Amino acid sequence: MNKLIGKIELIQTENTNGNDKKVITLRNKKEVCFVQFQGYYVNKLQGFNMDDNVVIEIKYRGKISKQGIRHNNIVGLNIERV
Repeated sequence: MNKLIGKIELIQTENTNGNDKKVITLRNKKEVCFVQFQGYYVNKLQGFNMDDNVVIEIKYRGKISKQGIRHNNIVGLNIERV
């Protein structure tokens, strides 16, 4: 399982095609990453706030759009405080 460690900078709720998801902006020193929590996994974010130091278990999800554009998504599976 892949893991990311950092501080939550922002938590945003997005709605695409009727499906809610939350996107965490995670910062570690000079690096930044955007981690999506979707479906069942959105509930795992309850109780987490900006400036919390966390470890997030992730998986990579690559997709190719109908137009042939390649996208990489980082999907959160679990989150814990450090």
